[in-house]
Amino acid sequence: MFGNMTMGHMVFDRSQYIIPPRAIFEDGKVTVEGDIVIADKSEVLWAMNTEHRIFVGEMVTLGGDLEAGGDIRIDMSCDVSGNIVGHHKVYVGPRCKIAGKLTSEGDLDIGEDVEIAPENLDAQAWVNIRDPIPTMIYIVIYLLELLRRGETEQVEAILAELEAENPDDFLITGDFLFVPLGSRLTKRTAQIKGSIRVGEEAKVRGNLNATKDVLVGMDAEVLGHVIAKRNVTIKEGAVIEGSARSKGDMDIETGVHITGDVECMTLKLHTDAKVDGTVFAQRGIRFADEESKRTDDAADRVKSDLEGLDTVLG
Repeated sequence: MFGNMTMGHMVFDRSQYIIPPRAIFEDGKVTVEGDIVIADKSEVLWAMNTEHRIFVGEMVTLGGDLEAGGDIRIDMSCDVSGNIVGHHKVYVGPRCKIAGKLTSEGDLDIGEDVEIAPENLDAQAWVNIRDPIPTMIYIVIYLLELLRRGETEQVEAILAELEAENPDDFLITGDFLFVPLGSRLTKRTAQIKGSIRVGEEAKVRGNLNATKDVLVGMDAEVLGHVIAKRNVTIKEGAVIEGSARSKGDMDIETGVHITGDVECMTLKLHTDAKVDGTVFAQRGIRFADEESKRTDDAADRVKSDLEGLDTVLG
C-alpha cells in the first residue's frame, strides 16, 4: 500500500518503527502530533489518536480506537475491534470488519463486503458504498500502455496532474508514527522485524524489541526494556525504566538513567550517565566525558558529509 509514500523529499527505512518526538503512550492510547501510518499485516492493540491523518495497510488487526482530525484511510481486509472517529473523510476498504462505531464528520467511502452493524454507522456527509480500487487499476493499466508505446511525456503529465489534484496522497507529515510490515504492538511489547527509533521527549510504555538497531532520542522516556539484536544508542537525558540489552554495541550518553541492567558487546558509557543495575560488556567498557563526546560528534559529522559527497559523485 505504501510503495509510493514519501516524507517530503526524504527517504526512510520502511523496516523501522518510528515513534515521533513528543509521542505519548498513556492509558492504552498513543497520541502523536503528525500522521500515523500502519503497514500491512501488522497487529496494533493500542488506540491511536492524532490531529492529522491515519493510514492503515492491508490485513491489519487493530485492537483499539482510531481518532483523527484529518482523513482516515483503512485498506482491505482489516479487523477493527474499537471505534473509528474521523473529523474529516473516512475510507474503509473492502472486506473489513468493524466491531465498534464508525463516525465520520466528512464524506464516508465504504468498500464492498464491509461488516459493520447499521446502528454503528454515523456519517454526517455523503456515504458512498463502492470499491474504488478498480479505478486505480485502470489508471495503472493505461499508464503501462503509454509507457509501452514510449509516450513518457504524456505519462509524466498525467502523474503531475494526479499529484496536483491530490497533493495530500503523496506526502506524509514530518513527525509521523510509522509501524512497519508485520509488526506486533501490544500493551506490553513492541515486536519489530527491523529497527526502532524513539523521537525526542517521547513517552513510551512497553518493551521495545528489535531485530536490528534501537535509538532512543534525547529526553525520551521508555517504561520497559530495550532489546536489540544489533546496536543500541541512548541519547542525552533519556530515561529507561527497565534494562537495556544488545547483542551488538551500546552507546549511553550524558544524563541517561537506566534503572535496570545493561548488557552488550562493547559499551561506551558517559561518566555522567547512571545505571542502577549490573553492567556487563563482553568486549569492555569505554568511559567518555563531554570533550570526547564533542570530538566523536565532529567525526560523525565529517563521516556523514563524506558519505553524502560519495552519493552525489557516485
